[in-house]
Amino acid sequence: EDGTKWHKLAVALKALVLFGSATPSVETMYYAKSGIYRLYQLRKRYNGRNLPLVEIVDMRGELEQGNDSSLSYSLQDAMGENMENGKQAILFLNRRGYHNYVVCKDCGEAVECPNCSVSLTYHKRGASRHRVGQADLGGHMVCHYCGYRIPAPNKCPACGSEHLSYEGLGTQRAEAELTALLPEARILRMDADTVKNKESYEAMLTAFRRGEGDILL
Repeated sequence: EDGTKWHKLAVALKALVLFGSATPSVETMYYAKSGIYRLYQLRKRYNGRNLPLVEIVDMRGELEQGNDSSLSYSLQDAMGENMENGKQAILFLNRRGYHNYVVCKDCGEAVECPNCSVSLTYHKRGASRHRVGQADLGGHMVCHYCGYRIPAPNKCPACGSEHLSYEGLGTQRAEAELTALLPEARILRMDADTVKNKESYEAMLTAFRRGEGDILL
């Protein structure tokens, strides 16, 4: 986090600011170590709980085995087993949309926001339960910073080439892959495109707690 702006605001309002982070910025940690900020460290997990088991999967090896999905075989097996046992699963992915960026195969330029100089994200049109594959050009490109939006291009804005490649995984595409893999699963997708306010956020979590969904994405 960037502590500078909050520090200035706290001084102006004579307020107390509490930063909480497992990965503080270099500046914030320096201030804490040098005594400008007061440092409190949590050296044990709450209630002495053990860390969860984590399995790291190299997707390059999965591709060599014929898995061109974004979901590893072990994850697919675990979700299938969950479904058979009547259990639920939660998948975390911090990317909205269908593809994270569109790049030209000829000149190498990505389609960017003219305001923010970041890659635009491709969103498929309509319902997200589409066939997994090439992007349909009825979708649109969106900047997740300023909201700039254009129709999905069929030519590179930089060089005019028609050789565009849609790359990356977003929650919309992940839902499509999950639907293809587990067609009977009830999938609840929670992102800024499906949850617009606190009420809809709580409603989706409540529905999942009630067992009205098999997978929360």
